[in-house]
Amino acid sequence: MKAETAKALDSTATADDSQINQVIFDVQQWLASEYDWPFLRSRWDVVAAPGSRYLAYPTVDGVNLATAINFERAGDLQVYVKWNNVWQEVPYGIREMEEFNYIDSDRGIPLDPIQRWMFDDESNFEIWPIPAGTQTIRFVGQRVLTELRTVPVTTPPVWNDAALLDLDDLMVKYFAAAEYLTRKDQAGIAKLLLNKAQNRMQMIRMTYPKLQQTCIVGGATMFDRRALRVVPMVVVGGK
Repeated sequence: MKAETAKALDSTATADDSQINQVIFDVQQWLASEYDWPFLRSRWDVVAAPGSRYLAYPTVDGVNLATAINFERAGDLQVYVKWNNVWQEVPYGIREMEEFNYIDSDRGIPLDPIQRWMFDDESNFEIWPIPAGTQTIRFVGQRVLTELRTVPVTTPPVWNDAALLDLDDLMVKYFAAAEYLTRKDQAGIAKLLLNKAQNRMQMIRMTYPKLQQTCIVGGATMFDRRALRVVPMVVVGGK
């Protein structure tokens, strides 16, 4: 970053370090919130005990990495519940007329499986209906970035020089340098770096594997893969 902005590379030349670090931090946060990055995608499991209604968000993902869900990309977030050993999608939103008039959580009425979820506050979420049995809820989405500041975060922040970027370093460097030089009224050089940044991002995003789903008409198979249909369980009560 210093080299791209024609700064002295001497370890004693630290006058602009805080500003440069802040620009790098802001640029990486912006890129992570604007685009899908497959290597940031994670799974988080939460066990919903019988009778529970409000649960804490998970803070450790499926590979035991201490990280949180990036709710700034909530549109990309998927939530599932595992009930009777089958994963089922859990849509968002719990409403008084549509849900509570049917199964009222305020009266503590339980029913399996969990069918809805909703934000409660910054630390908890609500599920509906209240489960009668133990179930596993899974969040699938993009994780937050590795913290580049020391924790707890102070004002002004103290930067952790040992922290590594999650996104491509060249891409972040070019975007950050373009942003920095634009603020310094060096629009010509900034434009050149912005072009490099955009080309770099396009190149690395094109190399990522893509999820491809084949629609099979008529029940035939393709590439030795079977199309499976999940049939929901229907329980009929009777005398």
